[in-house]
Amino acid sequence: PTVSSTADLVEYYRRKEAQEFYDIVSAKFPKDKTIQILRDIVAYDGRKGSVSDNVVMNQVTHNTNTPGIFEYMLGIAWWYLAEKNVNLYFSYNLRLDSNFMPTGAASGGQGDIEVDYNSFGLLLEATVQNKNSQKAGELEPVIRHTTNLNTRTVNGKPWYGMFVATELDHNVTNIFHAMQW
Repeated sequence: PTVSSTADLVEYYRRKEAQEFYDIVSAKFPKDKTIQILRDIVAYDGRKGSVSDNVVMNQVTHNTNTPGIFEYMLGIAWWYLAEKNVNLYFSYNLRLDSNFMPTGAASGGQGDIEVDYNSFGLLLEATVQNKNSQKAGELEPVIRHTTNLNTRTVNGKPWYGMFVATELDHNVTNIFHAMQW
């Protein structure tokens, strides 16, 4: 490609880096392996030890914990569900290492995954917290992140929040339903 300005050069390297990410993800995490890792995460229970962190980490990376891996794998699953038609690499708010593997979850001030479509945006929030701790640990941040995205949007594009957990508390889902109004 022709590079005629600094902005062109920056954009060229951003696209090149994103393509490297997609190549690695496609090779390391095909659909069937992504599904298996998500099943292992669902079976994960830090209290009962049904599937340990090591089982999950051995399949992805030892540079973060199961909650960080869940965010990462949820993004990859969404990318496959969207038939690779979302810009996953730039949607992640979690930290990635030089091999594009997760090193930590998104910081508290940001949503986990913010997918920017043409006419709307989608916030994906992930947790492995059991249903007894979701109200205390996840309810406020999910609502805050979705609200912040809606108030920050310049062109009035609506943002929707999707809460994804290994198990859902009915009280939390009812509160989320009520908050849409």
